[in-house]
Amino acid sequence: MFTDPNNIASLVKRMERANLIYRKDDSKDKRKKILFSTKLGEQKRKEAKKVAEILETQTLKSFSPKEKKIFLETLGRMSAYLNA
Repeated sequence: MFTDPNNIASLVKRMERANLIYRKDDSKDKRKKILFSTKLGEQKRKEAKKVAEILETQTLKSFSPKEKKIFLETLGRMSAYLNA
């Protein structure tokens, strides 16, 4: 679902246009491209990680330890199902 080749190709093109990543040919297989993060891309990744951590903390702050465990396990199962 989320890893459809068309979705990935479109995402990579948008990320390149935004100067977040760049591609290089694979020296062993010219059909392959290797993706690298630009300085801007790395900066944005760090910013996004901070935002995600804040959102996670705020979302889970009212959960008991048992509820947090169940919630995170459920998310893990959902992710595995969606990425199968």
